[in-house]
Amino acid sequence: FLEPNEGEFNFEWLDKAVSLAANQGLKIILCTPTATIPAWMGEKYPDIYLTDSRLMKGEHGSRQNNSLVNNKYIESSARIVRKMAQHYGKNPHIWGWQIDNEPQAKDDYSPASHQAFRQWLKNKYETIDALNHAWGAAFWSIKYNNFDQINIHNPNAIQWWGNNPHALLDFRRFTAQVQANDLDRQAKILRQYINQNQFIT
Repeated sequence: FLEPNEGEFNFEWLDKAVSLAANQGLKIILCTPTATIPAWMGEKYPDIYLTDSRLMKGEHGSRQNNSLVNNKYIESSARIVRKMAQHYGKNPHIWGWQIDNEPQAKDDYSPASHQAFRQWLKNKYETIDALNHAWGAAFWSIKYNNFDQINIHNPNAIQWWGNNPHALLDFRRFTAQVQANDLDRQAKILRQYINQNQFIT
C-alpha cells in the first residue's frame, strides 16, 4: 500500500490513520514495511527472495522471505524507509519507530548470500590459508584453494555425518551480522530525518 508500484508512494491512507489516532490523543509507533515486500518487487526482481536450506526460493505471500544481502532489496528498503522518515519524521504525534518486525536472522542460501558470505570470509580471514587452518580443512579434502570455491555449508545437503562445524559457526555469525546490518542501515536512515525525541526499536 505504501509503494504500490516502484517509485510510486501513497501515504494518504496512513495519514488518515495517523490523524484519527492523533485526534484521540494517542501516540503512534510506525513500523518500516521492509519485512513484507510487495508483489511487483518479486515479479520484477525474482532474485530478491531468500533461498532456504532445501534450496527452495521464497515467493510472494508471506513475510521475511527476502534476501537481506540482495542489492535490489537493500536499495528498495532504503528508499521506502527514507520516504517514510521524510513524510512522518517531524510529525509530533509519532512517538517512535519499529524497524522491520520480529527480525529473525534467517539462513539464506541464495546466490547473493553465497557471494556476500565469501566476501565476509575474506574480510575475516584475509588469506585462504588462514581460513583452511581455522576450519581444520586438512580433514575430508575440505581444503580450499581460493575463496571463490566456498559455498555455504548446508546441513540439508550433507548426509548424517554432518558438516564442518567451523564453517557452520561462521555462517551463523555471518547471518547474525547480515540481520544487524539491515537494522542498522534502516536506523541510520531514520535518524537523518526524524525528531530526536522519536525512539527507534
